[in-house]
Amino acid sequence: MAVFECRRHPEGKIRTSSGRLVRFRAGLAIVTDPELAAELRQVPAVHGVTEHNPPEPPADPRPPAPVTAEAIAAGAITPEAIAANEVTGQAIASAAGAAPTPPTREAPARPPQAAPKADWITYITAVTDLDAEQAGALSKAQLIKRADELGE
Repeated sequence: MAVFECRRHPEGKIRTSSGRLVRFRAGLAIVTDPELAAELRQVPAVHGVTEHNPPEPPADPRPPAPVTAEAIAAGAITPEAIAANEVTGQAIASAAGAAPTPPTREAPARPPQAAPKADWITYITAVTDLDAEQAGALSKAQLIKRADELGE
């Protein structure tokens, strides 16, 4: 599922390259068809269509380089490999004998109350267990109330 925003035609329709119509309400369209979402990503920028939380590119299929204390000492694990994310910080800490630390994820900043509903959907999906479709079904006032409840 993907959430798209259209600032140019917030209450209109956008026709994709295959001729399918996507209706925007309050500037948002929730698309569950992956093919239709792919078509919307190709709509010319002049139409002002943007995607909230676009999919990440596929992960590199190569396995990470084996990390051992010997490999680090011998220089087989280079700073370039680390910078290219071929070797994880967890693996380096483990090979060096340090206890691995869990990755941390910072919560995004709360949007201003006047922000578009799409910004509130993005925020709520990042800080709660709601997905974009569930958050999209709530009104902007309900999203703000949900955010207020988190702060208590």
